[in-house]
Amino acid sequence: MNIAVIFQLVFAAWFFIIHFVSLPPLNDLDKYPNKLSWNLFLLLNWALLIGLIFGNYHSNLYCHVGLVSYLSLIMFGHVNTWWLPYLFGWPKVFIDTVEIDHKKTFRFLPQRANRPVPDLAYCILGLTGLLALILTILS
Repeated sequence: MNIAVIFQLVFAAWFFIIHFVSLPPLNDLDKYPNKLSWNLFLLLNWALLIGLIFGNYHSNLYCHVGLVSYLSLIMFGHVNTWWLPYLFGWPKVFIDTVEIDHKKTFRFLPQRANRPVPDLAYCILGLTGLLALILTILS
């Protein structure tokens, strides 16, 4: 269980860092027009994540189920936002939005036609989230 909690905390830390700490070119925090509501949404998400990790660490079954559900939803959204569009394409309106929001961030994957390319920060977020989800399920 300790390794699961470590990866849960790594995921939570990276989630916090890429959304609240300016680290160009890993992220571009100036892209959001209404920073207060977006930051409040992200902070509440992060607080929920920390609460679930804390409860899971203390062997609370409801927190364990909640954490598996939360991480599953995060991974579902991550795959739908980044990997399906990158691999199979996406409607142009969504591609334009992603390109505007992430045009200054670092990407290491090759461009595929006019599809959005996942940036490094979200690749790390996806990898840590997937590891946290797998280890949480196994714990």
